[in-house]
Amino acid sequence: MEFTIENGVLLKCEGNDRQIVIPNGVTRIGGRNVYKSCSGATSIVFPEGIKKIDDWVFYDALTGVELYFSTLEDFMAIESWG
Repeated sequence: MEFTIENGVLLKCEGNDRQIVIPNGVTRIGGRNVYKSCSGATSIVFPEGIKKIDDWVFYDALTGVELYFSTLEDFMAIESWG
C-alpha cells in the first residue's frame, strides 16, 4: 500500500490490499477520491488522532467497507465527516 501524505493529511492511497491501515500521524483524510485506486479494499483501519474526514473522500471508490477506530472516543473525536 502506498500513501501520499502532506502535513498530516492523507491525499491518496494506492494498492491492492484488502485492508487499508492508515499510517500513524495522519490527522485528516482530504481530497476527492482518496481511495479510488484502492477499490479492492474491504476495511480501513484509522490511527489515533484522526480529526477530520473531508467531503467526497470515499466517492466512487469504496462501498460496503468496514471502518475501524482504536476506540469509541477516537471515532467520536472526529470533528467533521465532510
